[in-house]
Amino acid sequence: MSADRFRVAGPDLALGSKQALALTMALHELATNAMKYGALSVETGHVQVRWDRDDHAEPIGFRLSWQEHGGPTVTPPRRQGFGSRMIEQALAGYFDGIAELDYDPGGLRFELTSPLTGLTQQD
Repeated sequence: MSADRFRVAGPDLALGSKQALALTMALHELATNAMKYGALSVETGHVQVRWDRDDHAEPIGFRLSWQEHGGPTVTPPRRQGFGSRMIEQALAGYFDGIAELDYDPGGLRFELTSPLTGLTQQD
């Protein structure tokens, strides 16, 4: 797979070890599914990953998005598997935020939003 299939952009931000592990697991799950069923399963597909801080939010926030483009038409799964539950429920908890999957027919979207402090919070 060529590197140009991913478009990645965002500023340097510090992550706590628990958040880094949880985010790595979520991105691995998203990439695996994209290769099996989504944009990375066809030659023309690509994935855009962006993150940024939101200085206008109160408290200051963080947003990460995953967007698939150029893949097969997306349909919602009949049942939610372990990976989807982990992404939407567990990941959000590690960041004290909200994680959402959107099965847009044009390409799967995932968004994680949290307060900036959620990137390094400890239990």
